[in-house]
Amino acid sequence: MKPIPAAAVAFVRDSPQGIEVYLSRRPAHFRYYPGAFVFPGGRRDACDADIRATAVREVFEEIGVAIIADRLVPLRDINTSPHAGPVYHMLTFAYAVEGEFVTTVNAEEVEEEVWITAREAVRRLELPYQIMAAVHTIAQFPSVAELFGARLAEQAAFLPRRAGGEELLERIAPNLLVGVRPEDLRLGSGGEGELAFAKDFVEELGATRLVHGSVGDAPVAVAVAAAAGDDGSSVATDPPAVHLFDPSTGNSLRRAKA
Repeated sequence: MKPIPAAAVAFVRDSPQGIEVYLSRRPAHFRYYPGAFVFPGGRRDACDADIRATAVREVFEEIGVAIIADRLVPLRDINTSPHAGPVYHMLTFAYAVEGEFVTTVNAEEVEEEVWITAREAVRRLELPYQIMAAVHTIAQFPSVAELFGARLAEQAAFLPRRAGGEELLERIAPNLLVGVRPEDLRLGSGGEGELAFAKDFVEELGATRLVHGSVGDAPVAVAVAAAAGDDGSSVATDPPAVHLFDPSTGNSLRRAKA
């Protein structure tokens, strides 16, 4: 049976103790995960234009908070376990909260609500596996900016045509700087997910050559072996090789050590 599309939203905010997450407790009479703490969310309805619309609608129905779809950052994309009920294709988004966060909860769906640091939630609360995994991911980062930077780098920053990443990055993190080492780039021929590259000149470095050019207005250098060709109409890389930087400090937005 095909998994049911669904969405959930992990509201996150910075605190002196680390990233806090918003969780709500399911009523004890619910058939699945009674009494467990979860993110607001639910299955996609026929009226939803897309899965982001599902997230927006479910959040408003459960806790009365209106959110902006363009600010949703993909966090986890999984199928839930068949042992816990219907199988859902669950896309969990992260959503940054700044300032006041006022809810009007639906008492039929929410028994209790709490803001708690991600690390404390993992240790103290009863969380379904898929929620536990998402909260554990959040707990690896010291700030919301670093969490979002890492997620965008992995999922969107260098795959604009495949995942709408260029537009997503522009909407959510317009001031971040993107960097990729020359040795982590490869020349291509305009394949899916590759960026158009205009070659300017080649710098000979013995066993290696640097192919200099540009992607849009950004200067780019690609390292290739001296014996390899230096022709290519595009460049590509793998998401883990993409680094995001805070332009105000020059600091890399990397995963923090646990």
